[in-house]
Amino acid sequence: MDEKTRGFIEKSIDSNLYKILKSSEKPLKDLTDEILVKSFSELWLGFVLGTLDMFCGTILVIDRQKLTRKEQAEIKKMLKRRVPEIAEKISRKLAK
Repeated sequence: MDEKTRGFIEKSIDSNLYKILKSSEKPLKDLTDEILVKSFSELWLGFVLGTLDMFCGTILVIDRQKLTRKEQAEIKKMLKRRVPEIAEKISRKLAK
């Protein structure tokens, strides 16, 4: 993946992370009333990472009509690197 595309994806993650966190908290809390969940924060983290993964892949598909396995792996690597940051944002939101 070239630097321009990587930078665009990183900026997209930054700009959409807050929106995803804000819009997903209540529906996920409502869902936990119906299913057994050991850790709401881990459920939320998994949801956010999955949503961002799908979003980033969609960006590349729209741009190129195809997403290679290498690009999929790079997106996962970017998200994995940002797990601590995202988990911290979730913890701060839950502490409010």
